[in-house]
Amino acid sequence: MKVSVIIPNYNYARYLRLRIDSVLQQTYQNFEIILLDDASIDNSREIIESYRGNQKVSRIVYNDVNSGSTFKQWKKGIEMATGNLIWIAESDDYAHPDFLQEMVRVFYLDKSVVIAACDSYIIDGEGNITSAVLDIINREQEVVLIDGKEYIRKQMLYTTKIYNASSVLFRRDVCCDSDIERASSFRLAGDWYIWVALLNQGKVGRIHRCYNYLRKHSLSVSTKAFSDGFYFSEGLMVLQYILSIVSVPKKVELRVAGYFFHFMMLYKNDAIRKLWTEKYNLFICLSIYYILSMGSKSKKWLSRYLFRR
Repeated sequence: MKVSVIIPNYNYARYLRLRIDSVLQQTYQNFEIILLDDASIDNSREIIESYRGNQKVSRIVYNDVNSGSTFKQWKKGIEMATGNLIWIAESDDYAHPDFLQEMVRVFYLDKSVVIAACDSYIIDGEGNITSAVLDIINREQEVVLIDGKEYIRKQMLYTTKIYNASSVLFRRDVCCDSDIERASSFRLAGDWYIWVALLNQGKVGRIHRCYNYLRKHSLSVSTKAFSDGFYFSEGLMVLQYILSIVSVPKKVELRVAGYFFHFMMLYKNDAIRKLWTEKYNLFICLSIYYILSMGSKSKKWLSRYLFRR
């Protein structure tokens, strides 16, 4: 299977060479690299140009104006891809040399596998390992194949448990153009939406080994987007999509709605206030119902918020 490795970059010159080299040094070599720069103002272009002419680099594209969303870059890269499998290799992360070899192997285990994901080490801005992100399902097995809809119910309701695109490979032929288009409108939750759309069509293969190095630092897009309230607003849209394709018990639906309402209280900014519209009345009502069912302390907390807003 050929892998299209899409590397979207914006102002990550500091980490970019390590990222590209970690792809080139993979033990599995049937891949192409698509380098996309979203109008960086650092020396990213200089680094990218040093790879022009490399036989593995099939496309290099620079944006004249920043797109405003990494998921628009995902869309552009996927449209250019010629491989059977897609790897969105974020420019501030890097991979173990055996990443592709082990991930591709999962797709040969079962033809219904549409997405494979491994565990990740979390590293800081200097590259020091600080912790790890581990999938909790059946950890006694190194590789676990799980029905996609079941995985959505167990792992994808409150947030995505596939935390990092760099830890994922997915089939290009099951990634619908309409799903890619919709995901490109997101700032934070586009990956969550795409993973759910893929899981709705087949199985996920979870590898319980850390072949990915996920960098967490203050400049990351997710850090700012979370504090700006996009987690709540976009997460609510993903939740609506999830509930349209899988069935969950009403008590679970209420619990999830309450969880999102909790974040609305934490981030009382303009991005959140805009959501007090008819479009979200159902979820707000479900959230209030859930919180009121939790006891007198929660009722006081809710009433204080509502009367102050």
